[in-house]
Amino acid sequence: MEKRSIADRIITKERPKATQADIDEAKRLGIPIDEYGDPIGTPWEVVLERMYSNLAKHYGVDLRTLE
Repeated sequence: MEKRSIADRIITKERPKATQADIDEAKRLGIPIDEYGDPIGTPWEVVLERMYSNLAKHYGVDLRTLE
């Protein structure tokens, strides 16, 4: 049991906490985050929307409009 608590402390030290900017951005987007800024239960629709937005920025065309 003691090895587990030592590992937990090491992991916690290495992970940076969410900044106030991260918290504000998540609140603006309506995405709940944990203390480290990781999304909690991001809806699948949001994940897909971000993916298509990033692809559109990269390729310069919205891939959802292609047939």
